[in-house]
Amino acid sequence: MSPIAQAATLVAAAIHVLFFVMESATFTKPETYGRFFVASQGDAEILRPWAFNQGFYNLFLAVGAVAGVVAVNAGQIEAGRALVLFACGSMAAAGSSCWRPTGASSGQP
Repeated sequence: MSPIAQAATLVAAAIHVLFFVMESATFTKPETYGRFFVASQGDAEILRPWAFNQGFYNLFLAVGAVAGVVAVNAGQIEAGRALVLFACGSMAAAGSSCWRPTGASSGQP
């Protein structure tokens, strides 16, 4: 695995750790929930269980990506690549769902 691929994987993992902190630890702070377009403290409290769960989902993806890089550097090339591909592929697939159309023009109710 090239150094560039490893660096990109570690950057993606760091971003996911940041989202873990925002979603699982600081979600009910105005500066955090505002980044997620949540309108009020009350709404943030209602959404907190969802955000908490989502944060751990992001943490687990980050851990998988880092474990893959560690495995590659420890000589477990195939296992490491599999972990990196699964974690980063999941990140990309989840991220792509953010670009889908919503609302009346998408045909959704």
